[in-house]
Amino acid sequence: MTARKRTNTGTQKGQPSKRRAPGPRTKKPLPVKYTDLIAIHGAVATVSALLQRRGIPTNLKTLKATVENQLGGREFTERHLRQLATIDPQSVKLRLQLVQDEDGNSERELSVSLSLNHDHSKKRSLGIGRVAKEIGKLNKNFETRLYDYLSCEFKEYMSWLNEEHQPDDRTSWDSQISLNAPDIPEVALHEESLVRDAEPGDTRSMVAARGGALQSLVHTDWYKDQVVHMEVENRAAPEYAELKYDIHPKVVDGCRALGIEKHKFYKHQAEAVEHLLRLETDVMLATATASGKSLCYNIAAGEYFASDSNATALYIFPTKALARDQLKAAEEFFVTSKLLETGEVQPFDGDVEYGYQRKLVREKARLIVTNPDILHVTVLPKHREWKRFLSGLRLVVIDEAHVYKGAFGIHCAMVIRRLLSLCKREYDANVRMTFCSATVSNAKEHVERLCGRSSIHTVDKDGSAKAARTILIWNPPLKQGAEEEEEDETGWRKRAEVKGSKSIRRSSMFQTARIIGHLMAADKRVIAFSASRKLVEITTKTVLELLDYKGLSHLRSQIRSYRGGYLKTERRKIESALKTGSIQAVVSTNALELGIDIGDLESSVHLGFPGSISALRQQIGRAGRVPRKEASISVLVLMDSPLDQHYGKHADHLFRGLPEAVIIDPANNVLLRKHLVCAVAEKSCYSQEDILEFFGGPGIQEVMDLVFSGEMEMEDGGTFRLTARGKKIERNFSIRFIDDKQITVRVQRSGDVLEQIESSKAMFFVHPGAVYLNSGRTYLVKELDYDEGTATVVQISDNPGYYTSILDKTRLKIISEAEFREIPVMGSSKLPDSTLRIHHGVVDVTTTVYAYLKVNILSGQNLDKVKLDLPPLEYTTSGLWIDIPPMSNFPELNEHSFFAGLHAIEHLLQSLAHLFLLLESSDLSGWTVSLHEGTGRPQIFLHETIPSGVGLIREIYSKHVESILVYALERLETCECGNTQEGCPSCIQITHCGYYNENLDKKAAIHIMKLCLHPKDHQPVFMDETGKKEI
Repeated sequence: MTARKRTNTGTQKGQPSKRRAPGPRTKKPLPVKYTDLIAIHGAVATVSALLQRRGIPTNLKTLKATVENQLGGREFTERHLRQLATIDPQSVKLRLQLVQDEDGNSERELSVSLSLNHDHSKKRSLGIGRVAKEIGKLNKNFETRLYDYLSCEFKEYMSWLNEEHQPDDRTSWDSQISLNAPDIPEVALHEESLVRDAEPGDTRSMVAARGGALQSLVHTDWYKDQVVHMEVENRAAPEYAELKYDIHPKVVDGCRALGIEKHKFYKHQAEAVEHLLRLETDVMLATATASGKSLCYNIAAGEYFASDSNATALYIFPTKALARDQLKAAEEFFVTSKLLETGEVQPFDGDVEYGYQRKLVREKARLIVTNPDILHVTVLPKHREWKRFLSGLRLVVIDEAHVYKGAFGIHCAMVIRRLLSLCKREYDANVRMTFCSATVSNAKEHVERLCGRSSIHTVDKDGSAKAARTILIWNPPLKQGAEEEEEDETGWRKRAEVKGSKSIRRSSMFQTARIIGHLMAADKRVIAFSASRKLVEITTKTVLELLDYKGLSHLRSQIRSYRGGYLKTERRKIESALKTGSIQAVVSTNALELGIDIGDLESSVHLGFPGSISALRQQIGRAGRVPRKEASISVLVLMDSPLDQHYGKHADHLFRGLPEAVIIDPANNVLLRKHLVCAVAEKSCYSQEDILEFFGGPGIQEVMDLVFSGEMEMEDGGTFRLTARGKKIERNFSIRFIDDKQITVRVQRSGDVLEQIESSKAMFFVHPGAVYLNSGRTYLVKELDYDEGTATVVQISDNPGYYTSILDKTRLKIISEAEFREIPVMGSSKLPDSTLRIHHGVVDVTTTVYAYLKVNILSGQNLDKVKLDLPPLEYTTSGLWIDIPPMSNFPELNEHSFFAGLHAIEHLLQSLAHLFLLLESSDLSGWTVSLHEGTGRPQIFLHETIPSGVGLIREIYSKHVESILVYALERLETCECGNTQEGCPSCIQITHCGYYNENLDKKAAIHIMKLCLHPKDHQPVFMDETGKKEI
C-alpha cells in the first residue's frame, strides 16, 4: 500500500468555511489601515512561496525580516497575521505552538500556511511563473474578501464612507476617514502546548504557568510528572450573521426573550434556519455543546405554528430524562412568545398516565417531546388515534443523533422510516427533518442512513462563542519495581476489572479521586465521568475518604454520585442541586454526558478515555459552558488500556483528529424483518413502491422471504398484508435490544421482579450460583430457566466474601466469504516480503459458559471453580479473519507461545478498532486459533457480537485494518511494561478475555507481527477536524 503524503493544517477555530456573500462596494478609496493589509498579504504570500520552495518552515520568525523588506521597512507583526486570518480564514491558516528552543526553554511559535491552488501531492515543484500566477490569484481573492468583510461587518461605516464627500487631497481624506474606521479584529487561535515532548520535570513549570488550581495541583507532593500533554483553548468571540429569512413577529419575540436580535444569530444558526425555512431542505447540525442548536429548530417550528394553526412538530430524544429536560426550554420559548398555549407543548413517554392524560396529549398537543421507544410501541401501532397530530406534522427533530448506533441505531432508523412512511402515504404530511449531533466523521452519511433520505444539508461550522479551557492528559506514574501502591487501598477492585491483569501503573481511580478532591478544595465546581457504575461508586467513596484524611470533612456533603439504577426522584434531585449550586461536585457515568441542564460548572475530570473522541468532547463541554475570564479545567486520567495509552502518545489525534465514524446498517436482516412486519401491520395498503422508497432493496428481499414463509401475502395490486400466521408475530418488542426473549429476574419467595435481561446475556450474569447485585442488595442465583424465561434469586444478608466470574469458550465457523484482499507486508530474511490475506464474510459463533469462579474480593484469589451445564449461545454475524503463515515459519516459537502471541495480537486489534469507529467494548469480539479445522491454517478472527452485524466489520475490513496493525505493533514496542511476556493492561490485557488474560505472550506477538503482520509502506492517516487534511 502506498503512503499518503502528510499536509500541514491550521487550527484557528470558529471560522466560516464559505465565502461571504458579496457586500456593496464603495467607489471611494479605503483607509490606509485597510489597504495596507492588501500589501501585507501580497508580501506574505510571495515570501511564503519562496520559503516553501527551499523547504524552510513558514512562521512569523522566518517571514518577518523579508516581509518587512518587501514592505519598504514597515513593521510586520503577529497582529497583522491574525487580521489576515480574520478576513480570509480559508486561505490564511495559522497555528500557534509552544515549542522548546535549543536551551530547553519554551517559546511561542506562530506557523503560517497560505493555500496556493495546486496539487500538493505532486512531488515536483511548480515553476516560478506558475507560482507568481497563483500568488496573483490569491491576492485578488483576498482583496475581494476584504471588501466583502468590511461590507458585512462594518455596514454603518461603509455606508457613511460612500456618502462622505471626498476632498482632492488624499492625505486629508485618509486623516478624515481613518478617525472613524473600526479596527479589524484579530482571529482567536487554538494554542497547542507540546508538553509530551518536554523533558521530565518541564511539565510542572508549563502547567503551573496556567496559575490557580492547576499551579497548586502540580505542586502537590504526589505530582510525579503525570501530565503528558497540555492543550490550551483560547477564548473566541462569536461570529454573528443576520437572518435572511423574514421570521414571524412572534418568533422574533421568542428570540428576544432569550436576548437574541435578528442580526445577532450565530452564523451556524442563520445557515440552518436559511436551509430549513427558505430553501426547505432537511438539516443536520453538528456543532459544539451549548452552541444553540435547539434555537434553530425552535425557530423553524415556530414559523410552522405561526403560519398554520394545524401544524404540529415532534421532538425525539434518546432518553426520557433528556426529553423532559428539553421540554422546559421548548415550553418557555413557545408559550412566552404566544406561539402556543399552555398545554399545547406536551411530553409523551412511559411516565404519562393512561386515560385522560394521554387523551389530552393526542387531542391538544401541537409540540410533542418524546423518545423513539414510545413511537414504536404506542404511536405508530395506534396511529389512527393520532390522525390529528400526524396529519399536521411539519417538523421532526432527532436530537443527539450520534447516540443512535449499533442495534439501537438500526431499530431507531426503522422506526423513523415507519413514521415517515405513514405521514406521507396515509396523512399526506410534508415532513421536514432536523438532526442534531456531536461531531462525528460521517455525520451526513449517518443521518441519511437513519432516515433513508439524501440531500441533507450539513451545518458544522460553529459560530458560537468559545470559552477558554485548559485540558490536561494525565498518565498515572509507573510503580517502582515490585513495590505495591501504598495509596491504593482499593487496588483489588482495579485488578478485578481486568481479569488476571498485572498493572504497571498506579491506580487511575485513586489519581482521579485525588484530582477531584484538589479541585473541590480550590472551590471549583466539578463534574467527573467514569465508564462504569461500579467505578462511580468506588471513586465517590474514595473522594469522601480523602476529604476526611485532608481535614476537609465539611466538603463531604458537597459531592454526590449519579448513575442509572437510582430512583428517578433521586436523579432529579441531584440534577437540580447541581444546577442551583447546592452541591459542588458529582461523579457520574455517561448519563450526564448528554444535554441535561446541570448549570455552569468550572471543571471536569474523566476517569479513562470514554471510548470515542466525540464522547470526550461532549463530556468536556459540560464544563465551561459560559465564557468567563478564567479558563475552565479538564483532566483526562488515562487508564491501563491500549486505547488510552495510544492517546497518551498521540494527543494530536485526540485534539485535532477527525472523530470516529458512527456505523449502522439498516439492511440488518434480523431487525429489518421485525420492522417490516410492524410497517405492514400499521398501513392498510403497503405496496412494493412504499417498501422500496422507505426500506430499499433489502426491504423488498425480506418481504418476499416473509411471503415465502407464509407470514405475508401479496395481493393482486402488488400490495402486501399479514397472514393469520404473520399477525401472531410479536410486534411489541424492545428497540433497546436485539434479542426478543427476555429473562425476568425474580426473588424466590416474594416474586418481586428485579429486572429483565436479554436471554443471550443471561448466562453471563444470572447463571446458577452467580452473586447478583441490585440496588445495593446482594443475591445468589438459584435457578436459570430458559423455557420459563426466569432467573430465581434469593437475598443474602451477609456479604459472601467473593464475587463470581464466568469461564467461557467460543468457536467460529466460516459460513461464507464475501471477499478478500491482499496487502504487502514487511518480512525478514527468514520470511521474505510477502502479502497478507484478509477475508470478510459471514461466520457462525458458538459460545459456551462451562464454569464459573468464586474470586476472593480482597485478595483476588480464586477460591473455587464450579462447572455449569448451560445451552450454548449461537448466532450468525459479520466477521473478518487474517491468514497467518504456518507455525513452521516461526522456529523460535513453540506451540504454546505461537498461540499466545496470536492471542495477544487479537486483543490489540479489538482494542485499537476504537480509534476509528464509535463503538462499545461489547460490540466486537475476537477468536484465535493456531490451526482452524475448516481452513487448516492459523487465523485471527474479529467478529461483531450482534446477529447479522451492524456494519462495523465491513468498515474495519475496507478502511482500517492496515492502520490498526501498524498501531498494534507500535503499542507493543513502546509500552512501558518493557520486554515482558505477560504484558499489561496498557498493551495486550483486556477486560473481557475469556481466558482471564492467560495464554498471552507479548514477545511472541512482536515477533509474529514483525515477520508477517507489519504492513509495508503504510502510514496511518489521521485526518483533521475538517476531514480534508492529514495531521
